[in-house]
Amino acid sequence: MARFHTTIASPLSPEEAFARMAAFERVPEWDPNTKAAKRIGEIAGVGSEFQISTVFGGRVLELVYRTTAFEAPRRLVLESSMPNGIQLRDEITVVPDGSGCRVTYDARILPKGFWRIAEPIFQMIFGRVGSRAIIPLSRFLDGTAVG
Repeated sequence: MARFHTTIASPLSPEEAFARMAAFERVPEWDPNTKAAKRIGEIAGVGSEFQISTVFGGRVLELVYRTTAFEAPRRLVLESSMPNGIQLRDEITVVPDGSGCRVTYDARILPKGFWRIAEPIFQMIFGRVGSRAIIPLSRFLDGTAVG
């Protein structure tokens, strides 16, 4: 399993930070690898879907993420499946911290079958992809991003 995990301190309330992260159509604002994102339908919560165009390993991937857990304002899980059997799972947790909060982003690539042999390569690429998002995500959660 390839994994990217980071925790960011935010001056936002847990409710506001959670709302920003749950609006996954905003992911291009903080992930430089994501080129486009949109919400599919009007549902907010479990069952929400998002069409995401992202670059991974030099290729543009078109993914549909589905919200599988929505426990406002503390936990959000989004999952996507690729036709090749690779599963993607992003879990976001928000905990109060003083007058703000701490947001943990835990993204995993879960290859199955043959794809397991590629886990070291996925980890290398995912590490680079994730590290590029840390500063923009911090800015997104510092309360100054428009939205």
